[in-house]
Amino acid sequence: MRYDASKQFAPDIYMTDYLGREASKAIEANKNRPFFMYLAFNAPHTPLQALKSDYDALAGIKDHRHDIDEFEQASKNAKSDDVKNFAQSTLPTLKKHLDAAEKLPAKG
Repeated sequence: MRYDASKQFAPDIYMTDYLGREASKAIEANKNRPFFMYLAFNAPHTPLQALKSDYDALAGIKDHRHDIDEFEQASKNAKSDDVKNFAQSTLPTLKKHLDAAEKLPAKG
């Protein structure tokens, strides 16, 4: 993003977070006088590029490795063939999710 042909603007956080932070600063700086601010975020509601800290804040994420270990054990040692098959078919997705989470960038 560029403004007035100057150097490229590159905020240190996601644009919605940056705009919210700057809006908060403007509100604080003008808290003793009336003013109007309209800030509309134009962003998907899905974290398409979630930060690792965002992912870690979700419930159960810390247990993901444990879940994979449990599913690996079940895929080999479960007494029921249905359980074994379910564990075997679910493992690739669990591993893919864990791999994606571990590759997320750390927050600033």
